[in-house]
Amino acid sequence: MTRAQMLHTARNPALFPAFVAQHSVAFDSCDHSDYAVQFPGVAVPKSLTHAAPKRRMEYCAGRFCARQALRVCAPEQADAIIPSGPQGEPLWPTGIVGAITHTNRFASVAVARTRHVRAIGIDTERMMVAVEARDVLDYVATPDEISALVSATQWEPASIVSVVFSAKEAIFKCLFPEVRRYFDFHDATIDSLDTDQGRFSARLLVSVTSRLVAGTRLGGRFECSGDWVHTAMMLEP
Repeated sequence: MTRAQMLHTARNPALFPAFVAQHSVAFDSCDHSDYAVQFPGVAVPKSLTHAAPKRRMEYCAGRFCARQALRVCAPEQADAIIPSGPQGEPLWPTGIVGAITHTNRFASVAVARTRHVRAIGIDTERMMVAVEARDVLDYVATPDEISALVSATQWEPASIVSVVFSAKEAIFKCLFPEVRRYFDFHDATIDSLDTDQGRFSARLLVSVTSRLVAGTRLGGRFECSGDWVHTAMMLEP
């Protein structure tokens, strides 16, 4: 392991079975020193030449994690370049599915072979404080959705909004390769949060494909750790 890898490696949230390879890093998004030194093997694409330094840093962190996760899951693909699709989605090598998440100081990638899983979605968000949660509530969920989860868990509303926001991001990322278009936070609802097992159950409220119709039940996992909430979802082959 290189010095750069030792400096950046972070604990992986406990969200996946063993056949999913995950790699996570913690980084300082204000440190705009040589990206090639911090994240060896990753080049900033021309499309990001004029992007803000923070955006370039997040891109490099995510692609570095992808390289490390692929090295475990599919060593023959460890040096594969992961380009971006027309909506910014990562384009994985044939036979691989995966997802990338990055926030201000944390990035993580999960990948698996298609014989094990059909799709993966992951997300990490900073836990919101009350005023932030109030500002995004109408965008993320209905008041009744949040109220029911608060009542069932006895958690603070801001914590519930944080988990729901992240869980719906993970759902979107997981389903996007099949849906291939944007769909709204209100197109899915989080029905329950099992705070002991770290699991969430969700349901589509609209049909997004012929296979993923309104009423389709979905499920995933979540972990609250310090200032962060981590969520993940998979689809079976």
